[in-house]
Amino acid sequence: MTKSEYIGNIDTLVILPCHSIYKRVPTNDTISRKELSQDEPGPGFDEKDWELAPFQYEAHDHLFFIKHIYASYEYLLQHKANSVLVLSGGYTKDSQKELSESLSYLNVAKMRGLIPLDYENTFENGKLLLEDRARDSYENVVFSLIKFRELIDKYPKKIVIVGLEFKRFRFIEQHLKVLQFPVTDIEYIGIGPEYPENIENLPLEKYQERKDFYFKDLEESEEKFARSPFSKFWFGEVGSGLYTKKSKRDPFDLGFKNYEDVVNTKNQIKGDSAMLSLMKCSELSTEEARSLYDQECKDKFAWF
Repeated sequence: MTKSEYIGNIDTLVILPCHSIYKRVPTNDTISRKELSQDEPGPGFDEKDWELAPFQYEAHDHLFFIKHIYASYEYLLQHKANSVLVLSGGYTKDSQKELSESLSYLNVAKMRGLIPLDYENTFENGKLLLEDRARDSYENVVFSLIKFRELIDKYPKKIVIVGLEFKRFRFIEQHLKVLQFPVTDIEYIGIGPEYPENIENLPLEKYQERKDFYFKDLEESEEKFARSPFSKFWFGEVGSGLYTKKSKRDPFDLGFKNYEDVVNTKNQIKGDSAMLSLMKCSELSTEEARSLYDQECKDKFAWF
């Protein structure tokens, strides 16, 4: 299948937001000789091989990252006639100069035998792209849209996101609302986290107490560090804690000018100007960003 034959029917963007960096890379010794199931021990199962934040250990979040990889690729294969899968996540750790979050997820998929090693050279199994600049969930969405537009020369009619269940509200009710994407054309596949089984054989009451505390703390943290800030600072703009946080998640100062260049051309299509202005919003103060959004973005996206 040629590229032109493939892209003609594409209208669905599948986004896999990445949450960490897997430190191992594919070699003859690390690649599985068979396709492993998502629950089968192998590459990605050892938490020591991941750059995990403290809060990602208790529920073994890295195992759900693997489930996300499988679910998103399975969706792509089932809808390969009209879908593109974007793995989204930047070079967020100064200790991993050669590995973006998205590339490391791809490495997991290759090492587990899920994705062909030469996937880049074929359209037969659908198209998988790496987006390697996103520093937060908002940028996962915006930059994935740009990657889709870069390949397909249009914007999607449907968006599918595969991610952690507790982030559903953030993606659908916040980020995609800023983009004014039709809610009827959004699908969110929420997977995990789930609390581990009681392998320590704690008294049932103690185990339940620990489990309840974990999910209570998870919900409160999501509200405090994501939902509440994004409700005030839609774009993670200058002057917000969100901006400070994502700046730290770009240790090599890569920025995202390459995405601005995609839509800032003489061959612009409908929606390009709005997306270009939207990316500029994050580098402005809240007042300036809201003004630019109202003038150049609102009701001007490609899906209007």
